[in-house]
Amino acid sequence: MQRTSYGVTDVGLIRDDNEDSLLRLDVDGLYLVADGVGGENAGDRASKLAVATLNESAHELAELVAKADDDGGEASRRAVFDALVACVERSNSDVFAASQNDEDLRGMMTTLTVVLLARSAAYIAHVGDSRVYLLRERELEQLTVDHTLAEEL
Repeated sequence: MQRTSYGVTDVGLIRDDNEDSLLRLDVDGLYLVADGVGGENAGDRASKLAVATLNESAHELAELVAKADDDGGEASRRAVFDALVACVERSNSDVFAASQNDEDLRGMMTTLTVVLLARSAAYIAHVGDSRVYLLRERELEQLTVDHTLAEEL
């Protein structure tokens, strides 16, 4: 399947520095945004590290997606989702370990939102308040729920 993606980030209205990192791998169908938590230490470093960790697993994830597309079974689809969750958890562990091993990085955090496309499905993993939307017939539908105190209330 031929895909073409575009990505842009913006510093926003509050901060002076852009702490966003993007990954767009059309050939593997892997797309993600990591938004370093502003006001915390080294959010830009956290977002870059999260992206790098997922990038390392892109080909493995794409192979699992291809198998699930060919097989169509529940077990194959579950294997894709489980692998995606493991990648996000590994990303979290990498960011946390880096923050513990370097005083200058102590407390760094990032959001992480990942979409992995298959022929007839999309696998989504999401932590934080960067959202995934589906655009269908000129209508936007929010697919993720923010992980924030405001959302919980």
